[in-house]
Amino acid sequence: MAPSNKPAKSKGMTLPNLDSAVDPTRIAGLLEESRQYLATIFATVHDGILVIDAETHTIVDANPRAVELIGCSREKIIGVTCHNFVCPADTGNCPITDLGQTVDSSKRTLLKANGEVIPITKTVASITLRGRLHLVEIFLDISGWERTEESLKESEDRCRDLFENANDLIQSVDPKGHFLYVNRAWKETMGYTDEEIARLRVFDIIAPTCQDHCLTIFQRVMSGESIRRVEVQFVAKDGRQIDLEGSVNCNFVDGKPVATRNIFRDITERKLVEKEREEWNRTLERKVEEKTRHLKEAQAKLIQSEKMAALSEVISGASHELNNPLAGILGAIQLLRRSTLSKPIEPALMDEIDVLENIESAATRCQKIVEDLIRFSTQARCFFTQVDINEVLRDTLGAMVAQFTQTAITVSWQPNPALPRIEGDFVKLFEVFANVLQNAASAMPDGGTIEVATRLLKAYAKPPQLVVTIRDTGCGIPAHNLGKIFDPFFTTKPVGKGPGLGLTVSYGIVKKHNGDIEVKSNVGKGAKVTITLPLRQPSS
Repeated sequence: MAPSNKPAKSKGMTLPNLDSAVDPTRIAGLLEESRQYLATIFATVHDGILVIDAETHTIVDANPRAVELIGCSREKIIGVTCHNFVCPADTGNCPITDLGQTVDSSKRTLLKANGEVIPITKTVASITLRGRLHLVEIFLDISGWERTEESLKESEDRCRDLFENANDLIQSVDPKGHFLYVNRAWKETMGYTDEEIARLRVFDIIAPTCQDHCLTIFQRVMSGESIRRVEVQFVAKDGRQIDLEGSVNCNFVDGKPVATRNIFRDITERKLVEKEREEWNRTLERKVEEKTRHLKEAQAKLIQSEKMAALSEVISGASHELNNPLAGILGAIQLLRRSTLSKPIEPALMDEIDVLENIESAATRCQKIVEDLIRFSTQARCFFTQVDINEVLRDTLGAMVAQFTQTAITVSWQPNPALPRIEGDFVKLFEVFANVLQNAASAMPDGGTIEVATRLLKAYAKPPQLVVTIRDTGCGIPAHNLGKIFDPFFTTKPVGKGPGLGLTVSYGIVKKHNGDIEVKSNVGKGAKVTITLPLRQPSS
């Protein structure tokens, strides 16, 4: 029985028709397609590929990228032993076949045809071709990466060196307030160690008075705002408050805040200098104001002196012109009185005598005024002796104690017992103090207090002076009258209560002592009279 070409049947399975399943043409096409596919990859891949006989270490194939990296033609590469050609290993020390190493994306070196060595990453796989073991080496030139990494490292080192050697305080803080970085100046200024900084949050070092301000700044920066200038106060580890000025911004990644960047300059010293300058400016302004006031006072005193000198000349002439007629009137009154008294006493005669006495009283009062004017205008010579000014004041107060008691005036006597004696005229100084005290008493008709004090004034580059201060709690002097109080006949008292020559005469006596008299007053707050006298007279 002839054999059948039909496929055999088997219970439960069907055998394939080999003639129909295996198509040599189709298989050849697939193999050619696969070969072209692999060849294309081999030729175009960016990595270098070498195929090396594992036994002889001979290079049997190289792709274009490997040829380019090695730097010579493919013909000079194929058939050459890899040792000391493309691989720095000596014969017998192959890392794969001799040392048994596994090379998978390992960092190695490649020898180029010109002797140059470049860094590469290499992966080695084993493959059997035509019954022999081969090594497939795939390598990538990373010299550009290394140069980039080196440049990046140099840049980082430069930035780190710049930050660490900067005198400004540099810090970086994450969104939760933890410190990511602080430079050397920050650590030295604040006094914290690295361990302490790791536990700190930014608001732990901000002064309490600056917390709200800094929280607002932090929120603005976290929202994307860049703040070019801000002033803050930090508190160092030792409790010192440090004034800082700087800028703040934030680094964002994918739209999210990652870290703030802060650069601050310590302006504590500058703030102190500014404060001292402001204080100096205020002091200078006060000194200028004080000097201006002194100049105005000196000008007023000069005007007063010139006015008094002019008045003195006018009064001197008028006083002498008045004195002679008054003397004649008083003499005539004496003759008329004697003539009248020699007659029999009659009612009409008594009326004449009364008229004569009234005339004599008025003439006598005029003569007293003229005498005061003459004393003011001529400033009669003072008889200088060693005088205890406290004694002069005690005698003056003693002479007026009855008047003070009667008007319910209390005297506060505050002498300096260590005062030296001065050269002065006891009687004339007594008159000055009496006039001033009398004016003070007149200003307090319903009672009050008079303070009398003495002290020694010592000023730089000036001889010492004695100062007498008389202060009352009376009605005070209006500002528009202060410039007139030393003028002759100026008075605010009712008619008949004084001719207004007391302070005028006192002014002349003080000037005769080469001293000064000054009055300050506010209405309703009393008046203060300051009399300054030298210890020694120039003539001495």
